[in-house]
Amino acid sequence: MEITSATQDMTSNLATKASNLGTAVSQAAAMAGRKANEVKETIQEKSDEILADTKQTVSEAYDKTSRAVSGNYQRTLEFGRNNPGTASLIALGAGIGIGVFLAHSYSSRAQVNRGLPPLPNA
Repeated sequence: MEITSATQDMTSNLATKASNLGTAVSQAAAMAGRKANEVKETIQEKSDEILADTKQTVSEAYDKTSRAVSGNYQRTLEFGRNNPGTASLIALGAGIGIGVFLAHSYSSRAQVNRGLPPLPNA
């Protein structure tokens, strides 16, 4: 009888410990879930802040560039109206320069493509 009583006590003790372990595991899982949600929310907040800052920076850069281009365009138009001869000579020079550049570019390609294909090394 003592063996049966001792066995029952050990079984009861093991069942209690297993139940306590199950409770502890459940609590740990719940705590891990809460921490994961906190981390997710923190990451979401930071990414929202970074996105907002990036949008603001890009918007400011676009506005600044737009103002600079608009100002230069207006100054160029004004220069052309005040100095039509000089503006025409500048446009002519730019056209000739671009034409020479493009002509050289096309003629270089043509020279490479002319002639026989290279012979394989023997």
